[in-house]
Amino acid sequence: MKSSKGAPVREGRRLLLTFNGRRFDVPFLLSEMPELEMQCMHADLLYPTRLIGIRGGLKSVEAQLGIARSEEVQGQDIITKYGCNLRQGVQKSDGEMI
Repeated sequence: MKSSKGAPVREGRRLLLTFNGRRFDVPFLLSEMPELEMQCMHADLLYPTRLIGIRGGLKSVEAQLGIARSEEVQGQDIITKYGCNLRQGVQKSDGEMI
């Protein structure tokens, strides 16, 4: 992914993996960062799970696949934190801002 100025958003990333990202994550990212150019492949896991008969939201799909969450975070909290991170940046343990 690159901004329209050519600066990489996350250099070296070739795949954006989401669940319902085609309808939510990607439009949200593009509305918050209009200069963003999606130059990586995008795989939205919502559609393959439906093809094999697994339906529901992410939590339900995880349960049906036997995936256990280690920590429960409310969806609204994630959206709020995500928005803050977009505006302020997030510092990784090595000090790099993402």
